[in-house]
Amino acid sequence: MSLFPIGNPSWQYGFVYVSSGLVVGNIGAQPISSAMDTWLIANVAVHPGHRRKGIAKQLVQTALQSVANRGATRVILQVDIDNNDAASLYTQIGFKTLAIRTIWRRKGQH
Repeated sequence: MSLFPIGNPSWQYGFVYVSSGLVVGNIGAQPISSAMDTWLIANVAVHPGHRRKGIAKQLVQTALQSVANRGATRVILQVDIDNNDAASLYTQIGFKTLAIRTIWRRKGQH
């Protein structure tokens, strides 16, 4: 795995998980407070052929350590209410549900 700045501004970070020379997983993280103490974990994704191998857990744990090293004292994330596998992973890691929100999207958008 490697940490790299993505996009602009340069305070957005991402990790990728590489297997046999191919990127098979990724995660993004960015601060959402001016004090840099609250971060958002976003876009945790693992290629379907590489799921259930602990890759998502490694990505999340690595991102959590990285943002803690940058001063994070609070980390939040969003997960689709129907994504039981992801919710279970986050609970296992120690996240707790703070709120459930309805987000309206156009048909066909995720």
